[in-house]
Amino acid sequence: MEKKIFHGGTIISMAKEHPLLEAIGLEGEKIIAVGNLKDVKTLIGDGYDLIDLEGKTLVPGFIDCHMHPISFMLLLLNLDLSRIKSLKELANADLLDLKKLWKNQRSWTVAKAIAAFLSKGSSF
Repeated sequence: MEKKIFHGGTIISMAKEHPLLEAIGLEGEKIIAVGNLKDVKTLIGDGYDLIDLEGKTLVPGFIDCHMHPISFMLLLLNLDLSRIKSLKELANADLLDLKKLWKNQRSWTVAKAIAAFLSKGSSF
């Protein structure tokens, strides 16, 4: 597994015990050593790539999982057509009485995951 040591810049850990680090050692995607450069080299062992940050800052990676609650709620209220693969399936689907709903041309139906066949000019 690939080993890397990052050093030579500001390394922010977000940990109260040691918010700033001199070096960080990784094996694959897992952090296996933090601290000063000498200790990290010892802990990680031989066969590592030494990466000089040249004064740049290294921060922990994260996935921003924010959402907009109102938009998410509205999305959940939409019909989910992801499993519908044809107009025949759509007409026979037990979603609601779509034919009756669509006969009133002033009504709109909002749906998500509409299959590609609907964009090819198909109609009831």
